[in-house]
Amino acid sequence: MKINKLFYSIFLIVVTLSGYSQKGRIAEADKQYDRYAYVDAITTYERIAEKGYKDEKMFQRLGNAYYFSAELKKAAKWYGELFAMNQEQQPEYYYRYSQSLKAIGEYDKADKMLELFNKKSGNDQRAKLYQSHKNYLEEIKANSGRYDISDAGINSDYSDYGSSYLDNKLVFTSARDTGGFAKRVFKWTNQSFTNLYEVEVKEDGTLSKVKRFGNRINSKFHESTPVFLWIFYC
Repeated sequence: MKINKLFYSIFLIVVTLSGYSQKGRIAEADKQYDRYAYVDAITTYERIAEKGYKDEKMFQRLGNAYYFSAELKKAAKWYGELFAMNQEQQPEYYYRYSQSLKAIGEYDKADKMLELFNKKSGNDQRAKLYQSHKNYLEEIKANSGRYDISDAGINSDYSDYGSSYLDNKLVFTSARDTGGFAKRVFKWTNQSFTNLYEVEVKEDGTLSKVKRFGNRINSKFHESTPVFLWIFYC
């Protein structure tokens, strides 16, 4: 009898310590999430989830962290876990889940989520847009094949976006690291802060080697999506 009590006491101590440890890890991940350090938060949350721990708030934040990092396929997984745990969520989660479902080709389910979003969100403009374009897939198919898409050969393994033209130059935004010894990392993505880059568009349509677009514009913070204005004097 004493041996059984001893084992039971040890078991309770182990379970209690494990619970405290779990709460400590979640609190750490929550701090990372609140600081927009989404990559770090994801790593911590997923380690907890892999051990079978289920928590509604954690699934919300895991889905959000991937959604805000533009990794919609992974966001769909965790929003799926969230809705499996509780179907009643704030309207925004129906919208985010619908967009994530589109990324994995589950359009019927995405449309159902948009219908629920429409009912719950009231006068949200995104809901109105969906209502007026319910046949968006047919519109996409009708306009497909109009352009040939090919690799320009200038993309990196990091975020590249926001292109614009200046004379015969293509100017775009990138998180590729071409700096010196001191590397500044944006905690949201764990990538370098974005800068503007340029390539010359040659007469035959090919592109020159990528280089930074001027040191006077690029700073230690983000630069993004350039717009060039032409001013004509009469």
